[in-house]
Order: sequence, then C-alpha cells, then structure tokens
Amino acid sequence: MDFQLSLTISGIVSFVFLVGAATIFSMRLSRVFDDLTHETKRALSFFGASLLSMGMIGLQALFVPQLVTIWVALMLCLLVISQSYLFARSKRNLNISIIVSLLIFFMILVETFLRLYISFTPTALIIGLSVLMLAAGGMGIVLVVRTPSPFTGSMLILLVVFVVTWISASSGTVASNPEFFMLEVAPIAIAASILAATLKPWRYIIIYFLAIFGAIASISLVIPALIAGDFFIWTYTLIAPLAGISVIIPLDFFLEQVQELKTRTPQFISITLIGVGLLAITHANAWAIAVEMGEWDPGLLYVDWIIGVVAVMAFTLAGLSSVLSQKITGYILDIELLIASSFVVLGHPYIQAQRYGLQPLYIPLAGIILVGVLAHAYSARAIARAGSSSAARRFILFIMASLGIGIVAMFSDVIPYGAVLVLIVLAALMLLLSGPRRISIASRGMNHTNESVAEVS
Repeated sequence: MDFQLSLTISGIVSFVFLVGAATIFSMRLSRVFDDLTHETKRALSFFGASLLSMGMIGLQALFVPQLVTIWVALMLCLLVISQSYLFARSKRNLNISIIVSLLIFFMILVETFLRLYISFTPTALIIGLSVLMLAAGGMGIVLVVRTPSPFTGSMLILLVVFVVTWISASSGTVASNPEFFMLEVAPIAIAASILAATLKPWRYIIIYFLAIFGAIASISLVIPALIAGDFFIWTYTLIAPLAGISVIIPLDFFLEQVQELKTRTPQFISITLIGVGLLAITHANAWAIAVEMGEWDPGLLYVDWIIGVVAVMAFTLAGLSSVLSQKITGYILDIELLIASSFVVLGHPYIQAQRYGLQPLYIPLAGIILVGVLAHAYSARAIARAGSSSAARRFILFIMASLGIGIVAMFSDVIPYGAVLVLIVLAALMLLLSGPRRISIASRGMNHTNESVAEVS
C-alpha cells in the first residue's frame, strides 16, 4: 500500500471539503451580512480567507514544498487581521496592526522566492512567523476572555492545533512518514467544520469535525488499499471510520442536552461518544500501518491510548453520575483524573521503553470499564422499571457499542479479522440506534439516582 498516495489524496480531499465549507460559510454570512457591524463583517471575511489559505498549505506541499511558507504566512497574516478588527480599541491601532501584518507577509514572500535561487538563512521567515504566531495567540486568548463565543474560541483552538501540526510537519515527520497524514488533515477538518457550522449552535462544530475527519481518513486509506489489492486494509478502513461517523446521531442529541440542561450525565456521555468516534477513526490508520508494515506504530498507538483512556473515564463517570449524588461524582471525577494521568504517563512509548507493552495496563482499565458497565446497567434497569423500556434498550445499545469499538481497538491484533469486522459493523448499528429523542434529569437523594438518562417519548 502506498501511503504517499494517501498523503496526496488527503491533501486534495481536505481542500475540497474546505472549499465546500467555505461556500456554505459565504452563503450563510450573506443572509445576515447587512445586520452585522463593519468590524464583524471584516473579521469574519478575513477569518474565512485565513482558513482557505490553510487548505492551500497541504496542496502546496504536494507540488512545490519550497513555497509552503508563503501560505503559512498568509494564513497567519489574515488571522491576525481578522482578530485585529475585534481586538483593536481604536482605528489607529487597527491600521498599525494591519500594516505590520502585511509587511511581515510581503517580507516572507520576497525572501521565500529569493531562497529558490540563493541559499541564505531565512531570517524574515523565522522572525516573521514567530511574531505572527505570538500576535495571533495573544489576541486569541484575550478575545476568548473578553468575548467568549464559538467564533473566538474557534480561532484559538484552530491556532493551537495548527501550531502543533506545523511543528510536526516542519520537522519532517509527515514528509518522511506519509502514513502520518492525519496530522495534516486534523487542522483542515477543524477549519472546515468551523466554516460549515457558521450561524449554527456550537455543537455542530464537533459533529461536522467527526464527519469530515472520518470521511477524509476513510477515502485517503481505502483508495490506495484498493489499488494495491489489499482486502484486509480497504475493508477495515472503509468500515471503521463509518462506525466513528455514526456517533454523530446520538452525539447531536446529548450535546443539545449539554447546552440546555448543563448537567453532568449528558456531558460525560458526549465525551464518551466523541472519544469512541475518534478512536474508531484513528485506529483505522494505525491498523493500516500495522497490516502493511508488520508492526504497530508506537506513536499512533499512544494517540489511540490517550483517546481510549479519556473515553473510558467519561464512560464510567456517565454511569456513576446517574446513580450517585453530584457531590460524590465530583470526588470520583478528581480520582479518575489522577488515574487517567497515570495511565497516560505509563502508556507513553518512552516510559515503556520496551519493558512492557500496553497489555498489562488493560487489566486495571478493564476494572474501571466494569464499574461503568455495572453503573449503566443499574441505570437502564431503573429506567425500565419506571416504564420506559425503549429508553433502557437505547442505554444498553450505547454501552455495547462503546465496548465493541473499545474491544476492537485493544485486541484487533489477536481477534480473527472476520470477528473484527462484525464487531465494528454491530457497533456502528448500535450507535445509530442509541440516540434517544428526549432526556430528563431526575434529582434524588444520596445513594439514589441524581442525574439519570430517562424516558424516550
């Protein structure tokens, strides 16, 4: 299987999704453009242009990688200008910010073209990108504190993800290891989801991200596997991301409850579903590498491990929060944060240093999962006794689907391939069927149900 082809396909498909999302962004923005202030109009316009520039980074790297820095500088320049329209207290400060940002961009532009013919230290590039990143990060933090909103929060999250990805890309990680193409896909998927979710509730950013990220991952892996004629890879990388995408149906409901009710049980269930979806998608990449190269990549396994640990802790807390009081749940949350931190540290490849694998850590993790299963089963039984057997069945489907994907992620190297596919397909179907239509939270005393997922109308 040609992972270089996967990298190429991911760059093209990511840009297509980004352009589609930008089109949706423009159409929605045009409907309310007359109602916005001048500053907001400019901020949103430059923000959209900045995200489109990000999409060009991956494409440029495929053809003339020496010019990638131009698009990086343009993306950061436009982002800083967008933030400046919201951040600047006076027109003078705004103009200074815009002029300085454009000057830095043009300096990097000229230097980049000169370096195609003359070899010298890229001083303007190093200093200019550092200044733009610091400015974007600083203003992003202030804007989130000053005017918290999905828009300002998205700016900051996107910048953090982009910086991490850019560090990996500039160090040659993706160029020398094209199988890590998801590092470049992640920020573009986030950008596309932000644009597509414009003027919609913030939960759609998460939902669109899972759908776009899963679709790009699947397409980028399936096509090269089909060309190579590798049945095991293309079937798994087709089905597993689809299972990850299937979480968006129940996730949409629970995120809506998080917005409306602000209670813990929907929060923990939402985190569980996000973790399950991401695990199914990222494990498809790890699976393809393991089958093709004959061994699991420790870096990707560690990413799966972190996602899995977070999902397990949230899964257990979701069950316990429905049968225990809020105070006790708070104590358990603190304990689980400590346990999760220990798992993350002990699972790091450098800490293991070939002394042990992840398998010994599965034993205590299985104990935590068992506690969560028992708590969820107790809640389902209580819901059924209350007269809503339909809601109880959906609760059980959620438990079994989460466990199914977790089992595949942990034991796909020892389970027969046919069983792996069956588990993934069943998990996807159960996730699709587990989305309730209505949730209510019942408050009771200590040792009784405090926050419970309840009846489906």
